[in-house]
Amino acid sequence: MLIFLYSIVIITNFIFAFKVFVNPLNRSVHKSNLLIVLITFILFYLLMAGYRNNSGLTNDLLNNQAEYNLVNSFNISNYEPIFVFLMRVGGLLSLDFYSWRALMIFIALLILFVSSLKWTPNPHFIFAMFGTNLLIQSSHLFRNFLALSLFFMGQCIYKYSESRYRKVFFITLFIFSGLIHASFLLYLPLLLIDTKIFKSNKHIIFYSVFFLCLLLFFFGSQIPGLNFIASKIGISRLDVYLQNRTTFGFILFILLHLLSLFSIFLIKKRHFLTKGNEISFNFQLISVIYYPLFMIDGTFIRLVRNLLLDVYSTQGEYLIDDIKDKRKINYIFFIIFFSISWVVINYFVQSKPEIIFYPFFSDNIYFK
Repeated sequence: MLIFLYSIVIITNFIFAFKVFVNPLNRSVHKSNLLIVLITFILFYLLMAGYRNNSGLTNDLLNNQAEYNLVNSFNISNYEPIFVFLMRVGGLLSLDFYSWRALMIFIALLILFVSSLKWTPNPHFIFAMFGTNLLIQSSHLFRNFLALSLFFMGQCIYKYSESRYRKVFFITLFIFSGLIHASFLLYLPLLLIDTKIFKSNKHIIFYSVFFLCLLLFFFGSQIPGLNFIASKIGISRLDVYLQNRTTFGFILFILLHLLSLFSIFLIKKRHFLTKGNEISFNFQLISVIYYPLFMIDGTFIRLVRNLLLDVYSTQGEYLIDDIKDKRKINYIFFIIFFSISWVVINYFVQSKPEIIFYPFFSDNIYFK
């Protein structure tokens, strides 16, 4: 029953995302169907809030629960300040961990939906694509999802708003997301895409990344001096990552990112040029700086996975545009391949489906 409902909602959003083709004479094609949006929101919320993981193969939810109880019992935590503040608010409201988690997911999901509806040209496409991939991962890594919702709002404002302060809003939300999950601070280079530093030094950036990747390939993560630097700046988590040996798995992660980059390049090549897709292309272009991190640890794939919402917004903008182009049909098939590739590598190659993918559908308290 759950898989049936899930599939119907995803397919329905896809149909409405492509309604320029379904009904090209309809003048309201750019408007979202609010009933479908509401149903989608409710189902996504129940799937995320009701997610449990009884596989015994991961302790992420148990660790989050332990941290929540530790903060509210002993006021001790190593997590980021805004996330700690939110946990304390949950304690003040006398919420147990899963009730607090459900509240946070509701707020984050609401931010994602409102951002999509207010700023992006094709919200239904974003909801459909989010449901096929990020929905599953976000249910498991909900702290990342909290930060992602704010970061995506900042991206939407920066790409689509006409406000003179749009970059100020983007920077502010970038900081807030980093104070929920520190990994989002690694997106600092994305703030440079409209500066002369990036525009004038692209080749230097790419050559530097290539050189560092070569060092990692030949020396592994044990590059002379890197452990010393990590110990001096006091990043214990980085020190743990540096103990890992470089394997060839990073190639798959690079291919996934290149698929994202290529999907936007295709749009530009077809002369669909907007401020939004130019920004998205530069976001993806500068993200090659994360390739060395892929070689250190596979979990850093989240750095480009978190940018998928932005990619979806650009893909959706192209598909709903009024310009009639038969090549869009081919692009739809490419998107299907794009989406399947992310799902397969994320949940079946990088990980085992028994860890997150299967439990997402089987271990839900609302669908038994």
